[in-house]
Amino acid sequence: MDSQYQHPKLLSEAAAAMAAASLFFKDKVQDIDYSNTLYLHAQQLYDFASINHLPDKQHLICV
Repeated sequence: MDSQYQHPKLLSEAAAAMAAASLFFKDKVQDIDYSNTLYLHAQQLYDFASINHLPDKQHLICV
């Protein structure tokens, strides 16, 4: 993801997929280090999507 493609929904879905993958690697593969890495990056990606890319409220105002 780069600054050209900053769609919050897409970023949030990618974060959810990474979080789910972290559970898989923790429970099934028993790779705690990689699981923790995935979870950390999922948190960072979600934070990036939710904090830095809030919708522009001007589009919500009806004239």
